[in-house]
Amino acid sequence: MDCINLGKRWRGPWALPKPVEAVAVVVFLAVGFSAFVAIGRRGRTLGQITFGDSTHCDFPAIFNFGDSNSDTGGRSAAFHRLLSPNGDTFFGKPSGRFCDGLVLVDFIGDYSHFPI
Repeated sequence: MDCINLGKRWRGPWALPKPVEAVAVVVFLAVGFSAFVAIGRRGRTLGQITFGDSTHCDFPAIFNFGDSNSDTGGRSAAFHRLLSPNGDTFFGKPSGRFCDGLVLVDFIGDYSHFPI
């Protein structure tokens, strides 16, 4: 008995091939995210808290603490300082970032009407 047949026998006939499992996971996550967004847009209430209604939120800024969606400078923190552009071409002046453009948190701030 070779290793391939042993693996198939151990998982059983109900086991799906890996590409099918990957597609199933992606579809499941997409459907779950869509349902989450649809429920959030309707505005569910729980007591006095209304979910999905952002008219009463008055936040002055977005605080994002050092994740890869706020600055892509993990390489420079581990090794050495990177050279330009550091925001030179996108923002028109050095921005103190290690990327030359907008990152995910910038798009979230723009969508929420916060200044960049």
